[in-house]
Formats: sequence, C-alpha cells, structure tokens
Amino acid sequence: MLVCKFDYQNESISLNVDFKMETGVLGIVGRSGAGKSTFLKNIVGIHKPTRGLIELNHTKIVDIENNIFIPMHKRKIALVFQQATLFPHLNVKQNLLYPLKYLKRNKTKFEYDQIIEVLDIEKLLTKKSSQLSGGELQRISIGRALFSSPELLLLDEPLNGLDIELKNNVIQFINKVNHELHMPIIYVTHQKEELVKLNAQLINIDKFK
Repeated sequence: MLVCKFDYQNESISLNVDFKMETGVLGIVGRSGAGKSTFLKNIVGIHKPTRGLIELNHTKIVDIENNIFIPMHKRKIALVFQQATLFPHLNVKQNLLYPLKYLKRNKTKFEYDQIIEVLDIEKLLTKKSSQLSGGELQRISIGRALFSSPELLLLDEPLNGLDIELKNNVIQFINKVNHELHMPIIYVTHQKEELVKLNAQLINIDKFK
C-alpha cells in the first residue's frame, strides 16, 4: 500500500497531495507543466516534499515533521522516464542485470527467466541499444527497473514518441507486468485513452492543487 499526504512547492508548482493505493494501475493525467512528473519525483526521492509523509507498505519513507527522508536508492521504488535510456556499451542482458551490481545484490524479487518471459525479449539479449526499436527500448527499460526488486513502479509518459503499434505493444506489456507480477503501478500521461486500455483508476493532477 502507498499512502501519500504531502505538500510540495517550488517557484512554478504547488502540490497538495492526499491519496492512497493498494494494487492495480493509478493513472495521473493533466496538462503539460501541471506537476505530473514533479509528483512522481517526490515519491521516488528526487524531490523532497515541503511537509507531510509518504508511506510504502507500512514503512515511512518520508516524514518531514519527524525528519525522516529515506534516500532514493533505498526506497524500493523504480521510476522509468519517458525517454528510455540504456547503457550503450552494454548489451540488453547486461543492462537488465545492472541493478543487481549497483545495489550489490545477487538476487532479485522476480526470477530472471520470469522477467525475460514477461518481456518477451529472449531474442534481444545479445543486442546493443542501437539495434533496438523504440518499443523494445521501453520494454527493456521497464525490465531493468523490475530487476531492482521494486515494490512500486512509476512510469512517466512511457509511450511518448512511439507509433500506434508500439504503443499497443507497450500497453500490453504493462498490463502483463501488473497482472502476472502483481506490481502496483503509477502511470503518468496526458492521453486518457492509454489509461482506459490499462483499466486504471484516474486522478487529474489538478486535484492536488
């Protein structure tokens, strides 16, 4: 369960967030520049709320009043940006396994074969990022996030710049991750039709103003 009750302010954005979610996909919509990405960055730890708390699975990761602010790399939350990026000098398999090296772990929450099957990328494992399509890059980026054993997956406009066929492929994959891996997901977009295909609960970012 994710519980968010926090305020955030900077020169251009003011958020007053109050919600909780347990499972499924939560869709955040709104106009460009309204604070959707800022909202995600507060949850993952890139930004620090002005006040309030964030709790994930009954553990406080932020509690400003009690001086609690768990660092980003210890939150068990993965954020995939709209521009998928992989290490160009590594192949797909090496990119996928990189979080295990960075986090100094030899095990992941999900079995390696399980993620490869869900991703449907066995034939891509030896390829470099320059050999991948946009949809493949996005699937690999999400897969790498899963190898960090997150308890929550955040997606920031993951279909931006993809054609219709690739969009449908990635949406099918996100549904598969949610249903087969039981991974709660927060999905930011300005395209409501994407959220309909994901059967997502919908919140407009303006609700948090």
